[in-house]
Amino acid sequence: MRARLDPEGRRLTLVFAGKDAAGAYLAEVRAVGGLQVGLDRRLSQYDVVAVHWEIEGRTREAFKSYVARITGSGAESFKTAFVVQDWSEASEQELLKWLDGPLEGSAEEDEAAESSESAEPVETGEPGEGEVRGVAAIHRIQKMNMGQKTIRAQRADRAERQVLLRDTAPQVLQGLLVNPRVEAKEILRIAKSTYATGAILQRVAGDARWGKNQEILAAIVRNPKSPTLVVTRLIDKLRTSDLRTMAKMSSGLKEMVRKAALREYLKRSGQ
Repeated sequence: MRARLDPEGRRLTLVFAGKDAAGAYLAEVRAVGGLQVGLDRRLSQYDVVAVHWEIEGRTREAFKSYVARITGSGAESFKTAFVVQDWSEASEQELLKWLDGPLEGSAEEDEAAESSESAEPVETGEPGEGEVRGVAAIHRIQKMNMGQKTIRAQRADRAERQVLLRDTAPQVLQGLLVNPRVEAKEILRIAKSTYATGAILQRVAGDARWGKNQEILAAIVRNPKSPTLVVTRLIDKLRTSDLRTMAKMSSGLKEMVRKAALREYLKRSGQ
């Protein structure tokens, strides 16, 4: 099996010599819930890709996956570990049915369809158009499954991001984090979200773009899903006013966080 990554890093195609090899590899992926391949360039952690199976020039999308770890550092090969994101028994059966029957679809047709689906909407700036785009974004995203929304989140425009920020799937929030156009106020919403996982909050805290935004830092510390090590590292970076507020909170905050905020506040106050 060999792996081929598209120029945008959105699609990973696994090319197999035949159905037997593809079936055996599928069993391995299913058993461990992920895969590891060598790529010719480095992706970023949590990047989401659509994984396609290719046999005899015929392709089929198998599942979405995200980058969990990159262990290679060579100039020609980066060993990249992916975690399967949207695996289900139904999707597995569909893939097995495809492997057992006549192969359908083609790489050329798939790539053309993907290119068409990923086209950005044209913004003309006419009066009232923002509202129209917002309604269009809602209808467009409502038709997507979780995997499609996750991929779209990585390059969504502002109207689409406002819709995706309300999604309950952590994978979608992860997609928004790698969107180069995401704004601080949107990251703040993620930091406050009850759907954000510890891994998401840790990633926001470690991002240099948001490391000096006091509102975002305070939101991460207050979020009950934030890992203890992250909270401990951020406490002394908070504004004194935020520390004072947290120290006085009797509910809605972990006791460990409240005590840490109190200690730091007293330290700054010379008490």
